[in-house]
Amino acid sequence: MRGINIFLMNVLFTRGIQGLAAALAQILIDAGAALNGVKKTFATARRWHYASVKGQTEITLFGGTHVATQTNLPSTWQPAQNEHLVITGIQLMDADNTTAAAGSVPFTAGIDNAQILNGKLSIINNGVKEIDEIPISEFVAVVEDSQSGLLNLDVPIVWKGQTSLEVRITVPTAVAAINNVYLMGILKGYGTVA
Repeated sequence: MRGINIFLMNVLFTRGIQGLAAALAQILIDAGAALNGVKKTFATARRWHYASVKGQTEITLFGGTHVATQTNLPSTWQPAQNEHLVITGIQLMDADNTTAAAGSVPFTAGIDNAQILNGKLSIINNGVKEIDEIPISEFVAVVEDSQSGLLNLDVPIVWKGQTSLEVRITVPTAVAAINNVYLMGILKGYGTVA
């Protein structure tokens, strides 16, 4: 056990919290493989979902009605039993689809919609509130680049297979019904792959 602790401390100091999360997850996967003979690999992973926020005060991402074209999770909100995700960051993007062609949603990294910026974000992982009401202003689009709107977590969240995880955004007043405003959430981290 002492050897593992020294290994993990070295990983923490050389690769930071994200490297530590990946190392811990790989150790757990290897231990599971030794028990049941199934070998899995750990790699960077992204799970995304977007939804219309028009006229709403509470928006749920990774929950509610599953629409296959609005997420990269197949057929259900619960990942398969042997698929796990260690979430190290959350990125939010918004889009105003009033001028886009049908079926095209032009997302911009970060949040710049004034009505959504006044909101709060919570994450409920298998019934447990992991994050409670972070201001959406933490996801503001300051510089337009691929990292805009990304919040790196100090403590990773583990989304285990066959469990639910919801990202809930509440805003004080309903998003104006005149605009086709969309919100996308991207969970970034490390996940199991076959």
